[in-house]
Amino acid sequence: MPFLKKILALAPQKRQTGLTALSQKALDFKKRWDSDWIKANVQAATMVEQMMKSDDHGLIVVAKNGLQLQNTIRPNVVQANTDVSFLTLVNNEKAEKKKFGEYWLFVIKSNMIILDEVTIDGNVYAIDCETECQKGVNITTQFFIAKHAIVNQRLSQCISTIQWNTRLHHDIPVQIQILQDKAEQCSEIQEFDDAIAHLQIALRLSTETFGPNHPYVADSYHKIDYDKAISFYKKSLQIRLDIFGNNHVDVANSYYNLGLAYDEKGEYEEATECHEKELEINKNTFGNISKAVADSNANLALILEKRGESEAACKIYEKTWKIFSVVLGEWHEETMYAKQKVEILSILILSKN
Repeated sequence: MPFLKKILALAPQKRQTGLTALSQKALDFKKRWDSDWIKANVQAATMVEQMMKSDDHGLIVVAKNGLQLQNTIRPNVVQANTDVSFLTLVNNEKAEKKKFGEYWLFVIKSNMIILDEVTIDGNVYAIDCETECQKGVNITTQFFIAKHAIVNQRLSQCISTIQWNTRLHHDIPVQIQILQDKAEQCSEIQEFDDAIAHLQIALRLSTETFGPNHPYVADSYHKIDYDKAISFYKKSLQIRLDIFGNNHVDVANSYYNLGLAYDEKGEYEEATECHEKELEINKNTFGNISKAVADSNANLALILEKRGESEAACKIYEKTWKIFSVVLGEWHEETMYAKQKVEILSILILSKN
């Protein structure tokens, strides 16, 4: 990976404070947080957007007690309102239904829906419809209002409603889910570098949006299985050593990937050793003045900097800067970045002396 791209990929990004403030009204995680719950609500969010675009009206429900809702009949529902009763509509064959583990997702299309003597153990999404609450209504988690949805006063007193925010409630959760799904697919075929790359993007997106202390952030960290990646990178390295010998670009790439995984785990001594071997091979393969050698120098300097070895890191960043000046030009962004690192570390070293 080019030096600057690696730096930018791993660097913390400036948080969007306005959006982060809104994240308090994102998908609830205090009552429940598991993969089926997340997937069901991501699907619900996708359908909310589809209904808004097609000018449909109705409710989308994600509920743990879906079987109970489908098997409940209220004989005391006022006859005139039977056709718009939630329980009637949810049991209608026209209602869309999908199961996610222990959760059910229902899509009910109607201009008017009446909730009466019903518990919905989960989330409700109202899209451009009127929702009326009568008595004995309990919505355990969240109630989202999208487009021009209307709720009566009694329902507003029952549960605090959340105004739909497309970016917060749809765009970001869908992006995170796509990235996590891609990472899982890559892991299944043992492409761990791609899997980790997808999860790092998901991690950064989660942190920027929801802050560092959110289950989406924890999920991304949890799914990045560096131990498994290290195990497979070691096997890959050994195979390449057996086939190509000690001095080959594919062997250098294996050392780079292994060093990156150790770096992410915080095992800097092992990472240093890998990047030193990567550097040695690239010198033997490409010569001292080459882009590959400059990148390897930069990888090594970055690890030394993390280890607190500022003087050693500064010397190697200086080599990087000089090589980049030759092969990329004095004003190239990677050259300028390496030069800036030398200046910053030089000031730091002087301040300590």
